[in-house]
Amino acid sequence: MTLNMSRDKLFIWGIFLFFISSSLLWINIPVTRILQLVSVVLFTMSYTYRIKSMRNTKYPLFYKILILFVFLWGLFIIIRGSYDNIFSILRKIYNADGIFEYMAPLLLFFPLYKYFKYIQNILVKILCLYIIFIFMNLPMIINRSEGVIPLISVFYIFLGGSLPLLIIFFDYLSRKQKIVVLIASSVMGLIAIWLARRELLLGLLLAYLFYLFVWFAKQKHRLLKLIPIGAVVLIIYFYLLPTLFNLSFFQNVTTKGFNDTRTFVEVYFWNDISQDFNTILYGKGIDGMYYAPNIDPTSDYRYSIETGYLHLLLKGGVVYLILMILIFLLPIIKGLFRSRSNVSKCAALYLLHVLCMMYPGNPFRFLPSFFLMWLCVSLIYSENKFKHENCIHRPYIS
Repeated sequence: MTLNMSRDKLFIWGIFLFFISSSLLWINIPVTRILQLVSVVLFTMSYTYRIKSMRNTKYPLFYKILILFVFLWGLFIIIRGSYDNIFSILRKIYNADGIFEYMAPLLLFFPLYKYFKYIQNILVKILCLYIIFIFMNLPMIINRSEGVIPLISVFYIFLGGSLPLLIIFFDYLSRKQKIVVLIASSVMGLIAIWLARRELLLGLLLAYLFYLFVWFAKQKHRLLKLIPIGAVVLIIYFYLLPTLFNLSFFQNVTTKGFNDTRTFVEVYFWNDISQDFNTILYGKGIDGMYYAPNIDPTSDYRYSIETGYLHLLLKGGVVYLILMILIFLLPIIKGLFRSRSNVSKCAALYLLHVLCMMYPGNPFRFLPSFFLMWLCVSLIYSENKFKHENCIHRPYIS
């Protein structure tokens, strides 16, 4: 039993080592690739051993069939790629939109729910690393130096991407962990405003809105609590926000916030993909590209699109889009409407948060946010077998 536990933790650390090393790409490419390959060997070997000796989470039959279809369609997407040389294979291993994106349903056969607290502690430690990296690059951020926006994006998706989950599960954190989350939220919010990163700001605000929903659902006298909350929201909406956004500090985000920078890319995408019905239905595979001139300086063809729904269409077509929506929509319904567990409700709200963020962003890649989605599914469907609040998920007393 002890050996299995250590191998399980090795598997989890292997995955997070992959995410951490991916964030270091801007420092040293060869070192990053070596670390990524080491982490891949680490978590694949640990998973292979563990899957042979475990009892899987008992999902409903229909959901098991759905998992099987999603996995098989992912394999269909992978085999349609080009594997001409070792470099094309390696690119599909260490890229976030590589083979692990489509192998992710296998995570549901690993008991992630048992290690929620352990994963949560790792996430907070990585969030500390995110804060350190931000302060190390503070002069670039303040001066809005060239290349700072891609750098901040990399830091967020690989190191700070767990922040929405930690906000929604805020009541299950220790006092020190809550302080880290609040500091990271403040730092991220200020950066999002200063650099006009609408996606970061929207994701942060939506996460706190969902936490407010969780907090409000726990109150006994809900109607009495609603009055002061409503008053505060109205004051912020009608007085504070207009005042703040008129200041020069906020003008960058307000100016960009009303500029449409996505539609013309999506028009290029639809013009390309709509030329063939089979492409709409089945997608273009793992190496799928679409014609979008004058977007990227190096090529008129792009491998990815910033909108999550369209990314799924590009790679796997309408079939893959429907399968992926279903595999997360069903746990959302179960967690929100068919469960009395607060942990399940928080997990469902996180899944809903990611689905809502699929328009301004693309979370459906092998990133921390994507990994945490499968963790939340595991939490929701393990509810009847494991009492969350009475065992591994009991909140710290602060």
